Amino acid sequence: MATLTISGGVVDQLSSASPNSNVNDFDKWVARVTAALAKVHSISTFPLAALPAGAVVSKATLQLVYSYNFLPGEDPVGLIVAIHRVTETWVDAQVTWNSRSTGVSWTTPGGTFATEKATFANPANDYDLVEVDVTSLIDWNSVPISLDVIMKYDNETVQQYE
Repeated sequence: MATLTISGGVVDQLSSASPNSNVNDFDKWVARVTAALAKVHSISTFPLAALPAGAVVSKATLQLVYSYNFLPGEDPVGLIVAIHRVTETWVDAQVTWNSRSTGVSWTTPGGTFATEKATFANPANDYDLVEVDVTSLIDWNSVPISLDVIMKYDNETVQQYE
């Protein structure tokens, strides 16, 4: 069985505190819910055009190196992070909390995504490798086939940390 590694594009951060601002060119994924319940989601795309014609994919895994960024007294260990498939097209460098491209709103602010999700618990150690099975999130009917995902905390009704 062959393994094909596909890197994602730029990670854009969508912030409810700055709903009309584009924050891109990041190489890190962020999920956050502040004390004021402002939310940050991260969005990126993984183009799957490099898959050979007729390839059968048995498993797709997203690998992240987890790095904590929290204040003294904050303890994010064990909090659940969710990864969802984005269900509307969007444009890098134009995407914001409110808009998927300039002048085109998301159906749901913060990004419109499928309810199905892949989850992981924040690890106990800084710089731990996290592997998440995202096989079920790939839209095999899209042309070209790609995996566009949003990462967010699963529970956004209480303060969470990145």
